[in-house]
Amino acid sequence: MNIAFVTSLEDPKLTSDDLLAIPLLKKYGHSVSPLIWEHSSKENLKGIEALIFRSCWNYHRNFKLFSKWLEDLKAIKIPIFNSLEIMKWNLNKKHILEMAPDINIPKSSHFKIKKSLTQLELQSLFESSGSHKLVIKPAVSLNGHDTFLFDRDELPKALTKTNELLIDREVLVQEFIPEIQTQGEVSLVYFNHQFSHAVRKIPAAGEFRVHSEYGGKRIAIEASHEARNYAERLLKHLKEQTLFARIDLVEAKTGPVLIELEVTDPMLYLASDSAAPERFARAISEVLA
Repeated sequence: MNIAFVTSLEDPKLTSDDLLAIPLLKKYGHSVSPLIWEHSSKENLKGIEALIFRSCWNYHRNFKLFSKWLEDLKAIKIPIFNSLEIMKWNLNKKHILEMAPDINIPKSSHFKIKKSLTQLELQSLFESSGSHKLVIKPAVSLNGHDTFLFDRDELPKALTKTNELLIDREVLVQEFIPEIQTQGEVSLVYFNHQFSHAVRKIPAAGEFRVHSEYGGKRIAIEASHEARNYAERLLKHLKEQTLFARIDLVEAKTGPVLIELEVTDPMLYLASDSAAPERFARAISEVLA
């Protein structure tokens, strides 16, 4: 089967991580080629028998165009993974609010575009946060882009930044989970809802964002029994089984806390586990069979 791994102009030849799976897919009788979403058309979809979204990691900068392209794909009569429906749901981080109260999440508030917060409203959010710190980020974003951490002593600065973002974007305001700076995040990767592997992402000193763009580091780990139980309970909330899913959580004193659920095109950290590329290739073959 001819498979396209959907990517962007930023990774036109695919990421080094995803390239690990291609020789193994060949073993299962599948060929893989990159499809740059910005250049996608009916013409270059000819001969493609399945689309697997992998690294469209600039969509937050071109979200209207990306959303329109997803709508256009509805007319394409080929399998798409994960499904368009679950991707569209997942792209906006406000979906995290649907997980509560069954799943432990940071206290979170979602604000629509053009909403303007008052100082009193933001002060109330600071006071209700257990750490008296707030994370403010666009509802559509990735890699920590335009994501900020403010202490309650920085209320005027936090209010200005929040209202700047709200001019043209939806915004999430969330309590800060302090263990992220001491323990980092744990990412658990699942293929067809079966656990594959886990990594711990550790932020640089003085930083709260765990991304490599901000000096964060990743190490392979054995996921704890508690973290896996939490992640698998979360997956049951999804309306469909996904080819791949990544659950990012913080192991707080109160137990695991969800930071991100990624079912659109997450980095899968295949290089962190020598058997992970084979598991991914086998999972793809299973859903295509």
